[in-house]
Amino acid sequence: NALEAYVETTTRQAAAHGVDLTSVDWKYGAADPARPLAAQRLRGLSIKLAREVVSLSDCGGVDDAAKRCEPARHVDAEAFHELLARKRDVVLLDVRNVYERRVGRFEAPGVADASPALRQFSDLSRTVDVPSLKGATVLMYCTGGVRCERASAYLRSRGVDDVCQLSGGIHRYQERFGNAGFFRGKNFVFDPRMAVAGAGAPPDVVGRCRRCDRAWDDYVLRGARCSKCRMRVLL
Repeated sequence: NALEAYVETTTRQAAAHGVDLTSVDWKYGAADPARPLAAQRLRGLSIKLAREVVSLSDCGGVDDAAKRCEPARHVDAEAFHELLARKRDVVLLDVRNVYERRVGRFEAPGVADASPALRQFSDLSRTVDVPSLKGATVLMYCTGGVRCERASAYLRSRGVDDVCQLSGGIHRYQERFGNAGFFRGKNFVFDPRMAVAGAGAPPDVVGRCRRCDRAWDDYVLRGARCSKCRMRVLL
């Protein structure tokens, strides 16, 4: 199809310039059947040169210690699920923004969650409790895996040695377990779909309306944002 042709062409053109894309984890997302297809199409492509894929600094600086450190080992959805099921000295760490967590997150009985309330990724170094993570197996996750590469390198540069990152992120976990695993709610995505559920029975609604506190996870309907910080709000 057109997407596969795009991947093939991009990989071929990159190789012609000495860039190997064969190890890239290309992901395909299904459209939401409940919404018009035209409203979900991605109509733009932006390519930018950046010092870091995602930055640990909000003032343009680069964390040299984290940059020199290798990211944590990857574990696939099956292994991540098994580690959560065992519950032995493991700690969950979500490195997404807090408004993403509000509509979906991992929850496992008996497993601690040390996820900080991040407004943006660069808040991580100021908010994550590094000392509390030492000595435990940290199970780190994000949407598709990119932010974990940087966040896990940061933790390892600060002496947190036992870190696992979910390979392919929540996206790959949902593909494997649908709504029957340890991930509850929906996976927030940065495109017109806004949030994606796994296959199977309807997912739990883990979000709450900020006004009336009833179960609610739709950022699209009202498109509400905080008037001061502009962060998305469930209303």
